[in-house]
Amino acid sequence: MTATLDILSDDFPHGTVTGHRSGCKTNHCPAPIPCHEFARRVVSDWQFSKRVAAGWSVVELHAADVSEAEERRQAERSANRRIREAVKRESKAAKKMARYRYGEQVRPTPKPFTDAEIADLRRMNAEGKTDTEITAAMGRPFGSVTAKRSALRLPRNKPAQVIPHGTYAGYAAGCRDKCCHEPAKAYWRANAANKRRREGVPMKEEAA
Repeated sequence: MTATLDILSDDFPHGTVTGHRSGCKTNHCPAPIPCHEFARRVVSDWQFSKRVAAGWSVVELHAADVSEAEERRQAERSANRRIREAVKRESKAAKKMARYRYGEQVRPTPKPFTDAEIADLRRMNAEGKTDTEITAAMGRPFGSVTAKRSALRLPRNKPAQVIPHGTYAGYAAGCRDKCCHEPAKAYWRANAANKRRREGVPMKEEAA
């Protein structure tokens, strides 16, 4: 029997190193992994040779190749999708920055104030409420409230100052009553005494 007949016989060991050594060296090998490819991978592919040594059949080896190739394709698709999404986000951010840079940023047009809202704004401003308080009461953006107040030429109310009575801070805040004047005098005396001590000037009682 010739070598050609041996290769075409049903019991020829296709898909093995033995088949490659016996003359099956072309892509016409009927095995899922041709003999020449099998022999090459046994030498060059450590994972493949380890599976062959463990007794895996050529069908099992081919199934593992198909499964791993599919996993690689899925991983590549996921990576490419993440890259496209990142590029898309960067493109959107770049366009947004360009619009800001060249003054082309389109801002949403605020809803116009109704007559009732204008009346409420005037009333609360007259009551001494600040822009922050008016914003909270009206439920509108802070910027729109301040812009409308300016357009109506209404004064900007400052937060009410809380005077800590009975302290020097209360005197500094404007209280000139006895409740704050006495602590202020004590504060001044203490400062004067500390200054004398730092400068080495004897106190009045010590000089006497």
